[in-house]
Amino acid sequence: MDNKPTASEFSGLAVTPIASLLPDIGSPGERYLHAVVILLWPFSSATKQFRLLLSEPDPRLRGGKGQIKAIFRDSAAEAVAKSSIGIGDTIYLSLQGAKWKSSSHADSGQLEYSQWDLLFGDRVLLEVGLVRL
Repeated sequence: MDNKPTASEFSGLAVTPIASLLPDIGSPGERYLHAVVILLWPFSSATKQFRLLLSEPDPRLRGGKGQIKAIFRDSAAEAVAKSSIGIGDTIYLSLQGAKWKSSSHADSGQLEYSQWDLLFGDRVLLEVGLVRL
């Protein structure tokens, strides 16, 4: 897979490094993440949540806030869970509609994690590239 998404919905959007993500980032609807899934929490039918820990594709950029948790809820969670996404997959995730939540890692001193989690509810724009061996 290239370093660019193929879906036309991403045309005109700018890739944004995970370490640059902050709640006051300008024009979030015009930005997307290029990331690798390094951990996932399965879909919970009780809470209607699906979570991914995302990391910069370049291992050299993973330290210094190069990892962020994406939390999908309700219909977004169901859609992402049905995509068969897995650990090691490369993804492109639009920031359109994302909300921000202070991360549980914010006070832990773990430098590789962002201080924020991304929350998605009813809508998500995600492209998944499956691992090729």
